[in-house]
Amino acid sequence: VWAPLPPQGLATFVSPAIELYGLKIYPREHKINLELPQPLWLNNYYDSEKGRQTFFPVGRKLGAATGILIDCLPRTIAIGGPEAPQGPIYLIFNTAERSATISIRGFGQTRRAVLSPYDAVIVPLERSPWRPCLSQFEEITLRTERVKDILYIPCFVRVAFSPSEAARYCLDLDAEEAVWKTFSEQDLARMCDPATAYLLAVRSARWALAEQLEAAADRVATALTTIARADPGTVRINGNSGYYYNEFARARMDEAPRDIISLREERDARLIVKETTTKDCLNMTEPVQPAPEPSPLYEAVLQLPVRLARGRYTFCGEVMAKVDGSTNVTSDAVFEFHFGQPEQRIARHGPSHPDMWAPIAFEFQVAREIQPRFIVRTHTPARLYFRNTEIRWSLSSALASVRSDLAVARAAQAIAGGKYADALRCLAGLDPQKSRWNELEIRQLDLAAACGRGGQEASWQAARRLLELAPGDYASLQALAETNPAFQAVVTELAANLKAPVEFGAHMNLVGFILHPTGQKVRCVWEAKKNETPPMAVSFWIRRHGEWRKKQVRLLSDRQWLAKGERVTVEVKLSDAFAGYTPDTMALGLETAVQWHPGALPVAGSREPVVPLSELVRRAGPSRL
Repeated sequence: VWAPLPPQGLATFVSPAIELYGLKIYPREHKINLELPQPLWLNNYYDSEKGRQTFFPVGRKLGAATGILIDCLPRTIAIGGPEAPQGPIYLIFNTAERSATISIRGFGQTRRAVLSPYDAVIVPLERSPWRPCLSQFEEITLRTERVKDILYIPCFVRVAFSPSEAARYCLDLDAEEAVWKTFSEQDLARMCDPATAYLLAVRSARWALAEQLEAAADRVATALTTIARADPGTVRINGNSGYYYNEFARARMDEAPRDIISLREERDARLIVKETTTKDCLNMTEPVQPAPEPSPLYEAVLQLPVRLARGRYTFCGEVMAKVDGSTNVTSDAVFEFHFGQPEQRIARHGPSHPDMWAPIAFEFQVAREIQPRFIVRTHTPARLYFRNTEIRWSLSSALASVRSDLAVARAAQAIAGGKYADALRCLAGLDPQKSRWNELEIRQLDLAAACGRGGQEASWQAARRLLELAPGDYASLQALAETNPAFQAVVTELAANLKAPVEFGAHMNLVGFILHPTGQKVRCVWEAKKNETPPMAVSFWIRRHGEWRKKQVRLLSDRQWLAKGERVTVEVKLSDAFAGYTPDTMALGLETAVQWHPGALPVAGSREPVVPLSELVRRAGPSRL
């Protein structure tokens, strides 16, 4: 047992007992240092009053990384232990559907970070030698600025102990721009592993840097191919045995408060009342409205306190279908689990005995860091209980994720250099028989390479395949419009007429705008800048008494997300609230499409999150509504 502070003191951070987990020794045949995608466990997701969290540099690359949710209430975390950090530590903040202004106090300084919706930022912290730490731990207090009527932002924070770690987290978040605001190319080339630095260079279109790192990245890819066939016990990854990497590669869900429920004993199937610990209870006793015929549909959402990096995972645990009141769960009841976009059925569970625990396990995959959200549907009203829930992954799946990333990046670099045949060879090397989490990215590059080579039939085939996943992809529509009048009409409708796109945050561009001569009708063309762009809505404002006031909102799309390069048209008839206002006193903005307190996306080059319609009219070329 080890305690970092004397028990008689008022200890703020004390380590729990440390137990010897295992002592297996394997021959070390393969050694590699490589930042792997790592899930994030949200320590205080269910309990906002949970005790303070300590972040240790030792063992941080085994299992899930630890993160916390922060809000306007101060949260204090501790770094390291009695030993002072060797160099700066890095706090990585990221937001979801709302913006946040964060106050950071620690390491003898106070910092402030401002994030827009779906944004990320790296904050380095290092103690000055002129302000030494007087306690055994470095403590950091975090809070967001209070916003009226908003408590749950959400805003996430995690800790990295090296630039390479920070860069990997930002790759998982699809926030490469945050890395370049903190580090230079020379820093990353010196302090990151070659694969991470190469992926950053390619995704940021820094082709000169990518060319410098290409040979080293190819050597890593070759090593990964060899390691993938090796026994995990013979692999040394980041100083840890591959055997123990697999043993810790799981995120176990916290136990929820105990519930008193009735369940059947396994031996004689007697129904007993017992207090049991469950993880979640999905209430599916009310049908979805309107109820479909011939039988009603019941639905609930299972959301877990983890954020998963891109890759392949396994959900496992125990589940029990519970009779509730007038409901009558029989052995014929079937529960279907749906996930992803487009939504797919990934599992089907039919309990053989109601009121009894049964194991459940299924695989799923994610394309970028998300908090998994499973939709459970059934035609039988019931409550579904979960316990002993885990998300698992493995060394082989993590290495396969990096290997696939490198192949895709290599293809992107080849396309940028005009080497389209090389790009197609890189993509052909990926396993086409298995469902791929980065299928969208692969099809986008396949289209770019096919169009670059100039083969019309290959371009059409690649365009049709991409439209299956991204129905509004403008490049695909253009390729098919060359000979198809139906696609020509769609391309004309989605054409850009602004001299330069208006950038809204890192996710969307306004590329087309038309205002009806009467000022009562508006048509906008929007283009997504990133894959899996979350739902957005366009807002319309009037200027009154020197302030912009929101009067009307319209969703961009009813889909769960848009892919990079997809365009959507929004045509809006302005309400009576805009009567009497001129384009100078009317404006357009973009916000997140959530039910409560949507966050406004910033406009590039502007202090205000809206653009006057008069400015858009000046930028627009001739078009008709």
